[in-house]
Amino acid sequence: MIMIINNINDVDAITMIICLCNGITDKQIDCAAKEGAVSWRDVHATYGKTPQCGSCQCEINKQISKHQSQKATESARSLSFGSSTAHLAYES
Repeated sequence: MIMIINNINDVDAITMIICLCNGITDKQIDCAAKEGAVSWRDVHATYGKTPQCGSCQCEINKQISKHQSQKATESARSLSFGSSTAHLAYES
């Protein structure tokens, strides 16, 4: 893993290259996960790359799991059963 610090408008932006063989960054992994990638192979495929040595597999899968957990938490929060009422109509 390589960390790159860019200073843009006096703000440090940290990017980490997670896949050294293909130059895939943590930000790219997040984007791929948002687009539906569920495995390290999916992340590579998103960018037209092929996994090489496999040393990034654990970290990529960890980031995907983190994204999926955050998405599940957000979905659960958006389901507010106490604040809405369901109206059902029955026909006899």
